[in-house]
Amino acid sequence: MKIQKVNLKKEQYLDLLYLGDENYDLIKKYLSKSDMYIVKENEDIIGQICIKRISGKIFEIKNISILPEYQNKGYGAKLIKFIFEMYKKKASVMIVGTGETKKSLKFYQSLGFKPVKRIKDYFLNNYDHEIHEDNIKLKDMIYLKKIL
Repeated sequence: MKIQKVNLKKEQYLDLLYLGDENYDLIKKYLSKSDMYIVKENEDIIGQICIKRISGKIFEIKNISILPEYQNKGYGAKLIKFIFEMYKKKASVMIVGTGETKKSLKFYQSLGFKPVKRIKDYFLNNYDHEIHEDNIKLKDMIYLKKIL
């Protein structure tokens, strides 16, 4: 597994970005202001992560995705641990927002994130179609944070 930073033409990875966020307008808002890293396995691009400074030493994972055929094999966890290492000198807090599914919450909590905030009806108010994850219709956004 190789991870490399993307400095130009982040839009070329829209297919991967859509796996993590189905709203193009939201992606446009954060993409140019985010650090983006891609994950390669045997020269195939299999995933990405976007990190944005929110304020001071607080950073947010704005988007993370791994191609479905590579999911549940540890790539997402390795990618987030890589980010922890890369940002440990400039970040004191990492936050992430996710849908309220057991799988997502368990994944982030296994990496040391703790739930801190709920935004009611986030997915209903910010998407023009229903968002489903693990056969669950997403409504609320759950924010989690990790102290680095």
